[in-house]
Amino acid sequence: MPTVAKSDHSTGNLVHASYVLRSGDLRFLFTAPYTQSSSPTASIPTFNYESHSSFMSNSWVLEFALLPLRWTMLKSAYATSVAAGARPSSPPILLEDGHTLLAEVHLFGDVVLRLVSHAHTSICNNFLPKFYSSTWIRNRIRVQ
Repeated sequence: MPTVAKSDHSTGNLVHASYVLRSGDLRFLFTAPYTQSSSPTASIPTFNYESHSSFMSNSWVLEFALLPLRWTMLKSAYATSVAAGARPSSPPILLEDGHTLLAEVHLFGDVVLRLVSHAHTSICNNFLPKFYSSTWIRNRIRVQ
């Protein structure tokens, strides 16, 4: 699976390293904390140092992300999951770009299902705001 986007020290995120791998329309997000900082540079608004560091000390972190979903479908999927007994991790929230909606539910153990919806399909290539595509990073390195 190719790495399609990331958010880490090289992109200005001083809180956690996150890498997005793609398999068809499914995106896998792997995240590991750097420090206990609550810096505004975190690219995942629901990121919580304590829960991620306990994952890391006990096992490993795995979060799934589904793409693409329409906003109404995301809200319905979240509500249906919770109504069927899923533990909510984060209710649907509109991210700072004004185009991305995110919600999370716990699946099992330490696994979190992150639902992501973009108002515009051109935005979804970077996964979430403050994530940078692999192409953008390669081009930036060439310019420097």
